[in-house]
Amino acid sequence: MSIKSYDSIPDNVAISIDLPFTEGVGIETHDVAKPHHPVDLINTPTWATSPGGISMLSFDEANSEYAEIAAADSADLDFTSGDYSFGLWFNNTIGVTVSQILAGKYFVNVRGWEIYTTNVDALRYISLRHHHAGGILTRSSAYSLGWEFSTWWFLGISRSGSTCQMYRNGEPVETISELEDPETAAASDVIIGTRHTKDTNFFNGSMYGLRMWPGLIVESEWKNMFNRERGLFSV
Repeated sequence: MSIKSYDSIPDNVAISIDLPFTEGVGIETHDVAKPHHPVDLINTPTWATSPGGISMLSFDEANSEYAEIAAADSADLDFTSGDYSFGLWFNNTIGVTVSQILAGKYFVNVRGWEIYTTNVDALRYISLRHHHAGGILTRSSAYSLGWEFSTWWFLGISRSGSTCQMYRNGEPVETISELEDPETAAASDVIIGTRHTKDTNFFNGSMYGLRMWPGLIVESEWKNMFNRERGLFSV
């Protein structure tokens, strides 16, 4: 049997970060994309097993668990005017705070980008938010509805200019967007599972396969990724 190289999978070409969370043990996780960003696990998130039998990370907001990449090691994730895309498998439950951060490199109302879940009564949002101290507004956003809790979802986000298209399990969903370019967030760490202040809005649930690209991932590529990986989560 031949073994495919990492770059032979089309969506791995030019990828900026790829965190499969497959170590299964220990206090480290590794970026398998070529930049190999060093990722620190804070307050020991738990290694768990997906319904399909693959390792993943589970975060408990009660223990203030999250992951981070230092600002000095994440310059290539400082997306501003250029296109970029974000992908992630996640399953979260209602938490203490209304919003739970999936990932970001930002400072509120000043710089950078963030992606988070929000529940407002029976509504469940995914939001992409840009921060820009020098913009018309101090923040701008894009969002979609229908992201129920306690369910495995494969989230895809493709941002270009003022617009964003979100994908759920490989399919495009209605996305309301009015984005401005964020200010550079070179001075900010990348955070996974908590607010930029690292003290609230903790993610409460499990994640697998966090990925980002400096360009647009299109619908067919999101569908291919979902179909290739859906068996890991019995979706």
